[in-house]
Amino acid sequence: MTNRSKTQRKKTRRRQAEEARKKAQLRRRQTIALVVVGIAVAGSVVLGAMIAGRSSKKESKAELAPEPATFTPGPGKMCPVPEVTNPPREYPGPPPPMIDPQRRYIASINIYTFGVVKVELLAKEAPWAANSFVFLSCEGHYAGSRFIRLVNTPSMKILQGGDGLKNDGTGNPYGTGFRDELEVAKREGYRRGMLAMANSGPDTNGSQFFFVIQDSVGIPPNYTVFGKVIEGMEYLDQAFSVGTPAANGDGQPARDLYIEWVTIQEDPPSQPSSENSGVPQQQAPQA
Repeated sequence: MTNRSKTQRKKTRRRQAEEARKKAQLRRRQTIALVVVGIAVAGSVVLGAMIAGRSSKKESKAELAPEPATFTPGPGKMCPVPEVTNPPREYPGPPPPMIDPQRRYIASINIYTFGVVKVELLAKEAPWAANSFVFLSCEGHYAGSRFIRLVNTPSMKILQGGDGLKNDGTGNPYGTGFRDELEVAKREGYRRGMLAMANSGPDTNGSQFFFVIQDSVGIPPNYTVFGKVIEGMEYLDQAFSVGTPAANGDGQPARDLYIEWVTIQEDPPSQPSSENSGVPQQQAPQA
C-alpha cells in the first residue's frame, strides 16, 4: 500500500469519526432541550431593571379559571426523587394548592459540576410561587434546564433560569401567568441569596426564576421573592463567576450552566416514607 493510500484512508477514518461524534452530540442535545439561541442579541433580552420571563403564546392552551382569593392549604408535598419527563410537559394552567404554608419546604438544587444549593421556600409569604416551584420540581421540569441569563452590572447581579420547556427564556409550561406576591420584595428589596420569579409584566409568573447574587438596588419590587438560600451560596458564586460575554454585562453565561435536578423536602413531612429517600444519582446533563 502506498503512502498516499494510507494517508487517504486515515483522512477518511477521521472524517467518519468526526461525523459520528457530531451526530451523537446532536442526539444528546435533543434529549434535553432546544439549543439556546440569541438571547444576548439586541432586543431579545430586557435590559436595565427588567427581569423578563418571555412567555410564548399558544392558542391551544385552555383558559385558566380565576384563582381563589386566598390560598387554600394543600395536604403537603415532598419529592426526594422527582419524576423526569422528556420532553417536559405543558399544563392548562398553574397547579391547584398542594403545599401547606404552615409547613417548611426546603428545595435542594444541584448545579451541575458546582454543587447543591439549598433554598428555604417562603411558603407563607409567597404560597402561589412556592406551590408552583414545588409542583414543577416534583414533575422534573427543571432537570437539565439551563441558566439562560447572567447580569453583572453595578446595580444588579443575578443568575436567571427555570425555562425547562424551551431553555431559551421564552417557555412557560402553563401558557398563562399566576399572580404576583410582592410583600417581601417591597419590604426587603432584593438581597443576596434571594430566589425570585422572573416575569414579563404584572401577574405573568410561570416557571422562570432568578437568584440574587449580590444586593441589587437596580431591581424594582415587581418580582415575587419566594425563597432564600440557606446553604451552598458559594456554589452560586462560582457559577456566577463564569461571567457573560455581553458588553453591557447582561446576556447569556459565558459557558453552559445546568440544573441537574431539584428535590423538595417537607418538614415535617406529611406522608413519611422510607422509600425513595435519597437524591438522584448524579449524571452529566446532555449538552
